[in-house]
Amino acid sequence: MKKIQPIITGVGAVTACGIGKELFWKSLEAGKNCITERKNLKYARFAGAIDDKAVREYFGQKGLRSIDRSALMLMAAAGLSISDAKLEITPANTDRIGVATGTTF
Repeated sequence: MKKIQPIITGVGAVTACGIGKELFWKSLEAGKNCITERKNLKYARFAGAIDDKAVREYFGQKGLRSIDRSALMLMAAAGLSISDAKLEITPANTDRIGVATGTTF
């Protein structure tokens, strides 16, 4: 059996500290705390909030009204990763491309 070696070629950060690799990294370097008190949450007092408007700018409004919020964030992160990798997806390479994601749900 052939061993598959994963390679990270692009990063797509969608976080409370910033959207996009550069903004997220600058927040980390500055030691920015992006967790704030949230009075409108049922099960948590403090959380990091991600602005839906900032994420939606990557896609526009049409067709996104019915997409789950977590799927919207995931698509934004995948799109940023593909852009960061300068990857061109074609019919010849589409079956050799994958995205690994993680959430805190």
